[in-house]
Amino acid sequence: MLMTKVTFETDLLASALREVRGAVQRRNTIPILSNVLIAANPDGSVVLTATDMDVLVSRTISAKVERDVSFTLDANRLTDVVGAFANGSQTTIELSGSAAIVTSGRARTRFSTLPASDFPVVLQRQVDTRFTIAAKALTRGIGMVRHAVSTEEARYYLNGVFWHERDGKLVYVATDGHRLARYVDELPAGAAGMNDTILRTRCIDLARAAAEARDADIEVAIGDDKVTMVAGDFTLIARVVEGTFPDYTRVIPTSFNGTLSIDRDELVEAVNRVTIAVNDKVRVVKIDVARDLVRTSVTSPEHGEAVDEVPCSYDGDCVSIGFNGRYLRDALGVLDVDVVDVLLGDPASPAMITSPKASSATLVLMPMRV
Repeated sequence: MLMTKVTFETDLLASALREVRGAVQRRNTIPILSNVLIAANPDGSVVLTATDMDVLVSRTISAKVERDVSFTLDANRLTDVVGAFANGSQTTIELSGSAAIVTSGRARTRFSTLPASDFPVVLQRQVDTRFTIAAKALTRGIGMVRHAVSTEEARYYLNGVFWHERDGKLVYVATDGHRLARYVDELPAGAAGMNDTILRTRCIDLARAAAEARDADIEVAIGDDKVTMVAGDFTLIARVVEGTFPDYTRVIPTSFNGTLSIDRDELVEAVNRVTIAVNDKVRVVKIDVARDLVRTSVTSPEHGEAVDEVPCSYDGDCVSIGFNGRYLRDALGVLDVDVVDVLLGDPASPAMITSPKASSATLVLMPMRV
């Protein structure tokens, strides 16, 4: 029986496997979708691919290849095994029939293979829009809105980031109905007229991780109900979320009773202290706003009340309003500024968080009853 060897630098293989494993669902009813496709070419290039049929990730790396060969191995197991090998070592995958031996140093692990011919193909057959975006720009845009993405399956059209053009700008929006985040960036060349696109959650998480790992431009193609992102040796193909994103502009408030200017870090720390002090599932933080002082408090039937105060500047009438503490921290956390402006209406109206130094970001929080 003909045996074939493919030899990798362990660090390179481990890095590639960690990246493509992101496309593999932990629970699969179709065995082949638990595997990574490894396609080795005689020129020394090896393409690793994983998919769940909604998202496909591939990564091209170099290796010593004896001959052209394609096979699949359990993605999670292989990633864990290779990740445990010594840094700076080499890893060899030796194929024989339906089995593969993965070796590094004195360590040897046997795998069963599944045929490469059973691995599904995910292709983007039509492209309507192509453009290039800087990795840092994509990372910044996704990072600004990711916290507001909904996890509620019933409203599946909110399970992602709404990526679209508006007024000649590239806009990122996410909402779960309780909070909303919008980020406006410059429109890349070629993106004019792009289709309104809802990028599914796993797509944005994988794209963000890839962008953070690379200081390079990302080529984007939108069409055929899919989006493709290519950054050097990394390729991501994802089905977009079907459905229509709601008119989010209707929930962005346009009138307010006053503007609260406050040190971002001090407010975050105050909210942390009162929520930690009440060690149960109370989610509501009450915010009492006066001219020069903000009082944060949490009341629990079991633990009583925790209170903290932060100096501020406020130009409206005194108001008391409740927010989900985690949602408030999440919104404040994406603004890398010293001072934030919280635009407040009455206790039943949504609040908007922004900053003159981060005017591209708009963060909206719905109030909670206190």
